[in-house]
Amino acid sequence: MKSLKNKNIFFIIIFLSVIFNFFNFYKIDYKYNKYSSLEVEHRIIKGEILKYWTSAKKSENYKIHVVDNYRNAYLYPKLLFVYSKILNFDFFDKNKNISLDTKFFIFCLQYIFYLLAVITFYKKFEKYFDKGHLNILLFILLLDPNINQHHYALFSESTFISLLILFLAFSNILIIKRTQNNPLLIFQIFLLGILLGLMFLTRSVSIYYIVVIFVFLIVIKNYSNIIFLSLGYSIVILFIGTNNLIVNEKFKIAPTQGGDAIYGYLAADVYAYENNLSIPEVRKLFFRDNVKNFLNINEEQLEDYRNNSKMVDIIKLNKYKSEESLKILTENPLTTIKILIFHYSKTLLIHPFWVNNFYQKNYIGRSDYKETNVNLSLQNKIRIIYSIIFYLLFLYGFYLSLKQFNWKINFLLFLSILYFYILPGFIGNPRYFLPSYTIMTIFVSLSIHYLFLKIKIPKNNFNKL
Repeated sequence: MKSLKNKNIFFIIIFLSVIFNFFNFYKIDYKYNKYSSLEVEHRIIKGEILKYWTSAKKSENYKIHVVDNYRNAYLYPKLLFVYSKILNFDFFDKNKNISLDTKFFIFCLQYIFYLLAVITFYKKFEKYFDKGHLNILLFILLLDPNINQHHYALFSESTFISLLILFLAFSNILIIKRTQNNPLLIFQIFLLGILLGLMFLTRSVSIYYIVVIFVFLIVIKNYSNIIFLSLGYSIVILFIGTNNLIVNEKFKIAPTQGGDAIYGYLAADVYAYENNLSIPEVRKLFFRDNVKNFLNINEEQLEDYRNNSKMVDIIKLNKYKSEESLKILTENPLTTIKILIFHYSKTLLIHPFWVNNFYQKNYIGRSDYKETNVNLSLQNKIRIIYSIIFYLLFLYGFYLSLKQFNWKINFLLFLSILYFYILPGFIGNPRYFLPSYTIMTIFVSLSIHYLFLKIKIPKNNFNKL
């Protein structure tokens, strides 16, 4: 009877999630799959999304090869290209404007992949976690507004957290000690390495996540798994590196975009603060004047450089930007600390309205963005309350997990949360906090399970591993 009840809850949550999300997809597509009143930009396909969209279009001629000097992570534009073939939509119309073909089914495909990843996690962990805890976790993962908003956005977040959840679903095999030759286990760990590689190809922030896994395996003294994990990961690294060698004449693993992230988001803000300048003023100085001086070219030549530069040119310029960043940050340590604290704090402020805000407003690039203060609007008040409740539940859930979870899985989850917060957190964008947020829901759901349902949680079966 109890088993039947849990099964009913499982299907009810999935049913509610499907109805809720498909309704949102239809509403977003109907409301925003159009141009603004001035017909300047498409409401959905703009900013960073437009770069993915354009790269996906180029994949029609370069199906496997990297495009755009490997500016962004490789996989997501390729997925959009595959979706275009499955769903038979165009990226641009005959006038080279964004196609108004429905985006509803793209949202659906992203959501279905995520749903399958969550169900896989649920099934893999139902013999280790209490069913009540798992059902609450399922409810949060499938209905939480901060997560769900990314399924109807054409950023890479939805796909990335789907891959992350799949990785965590199969992470228990990393804990198992290989006391004897086990070909099946070796192959599974090899595949897990490939999965880590696919995460990197989706979002470059995960490039060093495998180092976190290595640290985890060293701490739990499971050294042999490092070899097989590395082999799987190396397949992906060799693929993207060789791809760049063929297309761009340079064996390059990380996207070139990462080369100016600190320069554009941290060093620029430090310089602006120290010299009492606005962000647009500093961005012009950093990305136009400084670049022209470094390359010894004029304004007209700069545009030509941006349109025709090769990857080796971009790498050379990124090296200069890195050196300039280091100089600015080391010369202004106190300001750097202040800006870092501010940006990491902004990252922690959960933003369930991010995607809707993005669609509602005209896109403003950071070079033109003047607002630097966090105002206390109604929306931000809701975000603050939302964040406080979430983090209190997380802290209490983490405390409970110290008694309920095997320390190894707790250690892996904690390392993962820290990694995906620290690495992109200096940018100050709450959207980049989504991977950490998603993992933290494991502890939040444990806390809710204990506090509100008052169910006695049995000792976690992870101790049997």
